[in-house]
Amino acid sequence: MLKPLIQKNEIRHAYDLLEKQMNSRATKVKTILGWKGEHKEFKVYWHPDLRMWHYYDSKYAGNRYWCPYGVGDPNEIPMVGIAVEINFNYQGYGRRVAGTFISDDNGDIYLAHSGKVGGGRKGIGKESFWKFYRGNQIVSVRWPDRIDTEVICIGKIGSHSLPAQIAHFVNEVARFKQSVTNGSAKLFLQEDSLTNPKFTPEFTGKRQGYLPHDTIESVCNHGLIVSVLSRILEDKGFHAANDRFRDLYLYDDDRHITTLFEIKTDISTSSIYISIGQLLFHGVSQDPRPRLILVVPGTPDARTKKVLNKLNIEILEYSLSGSEPEFLNLGTLLK
Repeated sequence: MLKPLIQKNEIRHAYDLLEKQMNSRATKVKTILGWKGEHKEFKVYWHPDLRMWHYYDSKYAGNRYWCPYGVGDPNEIPMVGIAVEINFNYQGYGRRVAGTFISDDNGDIYLAHSGKVGGGRKGIGKESFWKFYRGNQIVSVRWPDRIDTEVICIGKIGSHSLPAQIAHFVNEVARFKQSVTNGSAKLFLQEDSLTNPKFTPEFTGKRQGYLPHDTIESVCNHGLIVSVLSRILEDKGFHAANDRFRDLYLYDDDRHITTLFEIKTDISTSSIYISIGQLLFHGVSQDPRPRLILVVPGTPDARTKKVLNKLNIEILEYSLSGSEPEFLNLGTLLK
């Protein structure tokens, strides 16, 4: 069972590790930071490759570690706004603070968020935020008072993918708030995704009470993989969307699904079986049947490839050696 860090020294250690990792690959920029009618000058850390800035302060908020994030480039605009805060208690487990460090049975530490995004505007809150994101990055945490709650597992502290995973989360909170502001969020909340297809970057994993320690990091990668693939496809002129039933699909101007993707973070036998079922189940419900593509980290064995070929399921391989996934044969598939 995943548990939160509650001891003062444990939280401080995790915070120091997070700050060191995130600051090490960022550029310090002096800017005006604005929030809730206030503003003040800070030196934030800007990640140009991730289009995200962050600021960590262990004393400014007084009763918690203050960790705001945003997406505006501080080099281009005079004042940047906060998209989301992933703050932490100094000690204990007051659940009003949205950020928390959680650990698994192996002692690995993960960054998590309750989903309370706030912002002071109508329609922006935890309930609508979770409806907006119909993904599966949500895991269950057991607190010291024996209460279980669901949190968003963002990424593993120390993982080379963590900055990109945080940027994915921050950018989607920013997109959610913008969608609420301009009135388009309601399109994402409709059940009929073929009437109003939109891409809703999904969270990773399954809503489970327990996850083995060797699978949690993969859980954190799933939404990142979906988001990067969607961005690449949209940059190439495709219409990309997803919903709570389908990881990702492409549709034409008549709103017919042309390609259906199923994305997995491993190539185990069980994952292959599940993927085949999901692709065939959702594929045969469309007329005409769309292209079916299984997205996996590596090359399946010869027997699996032979079966997939007979089922007319194509394979898109990706690598996670860098901070973001690289899709190895996407160009070939798109031809």
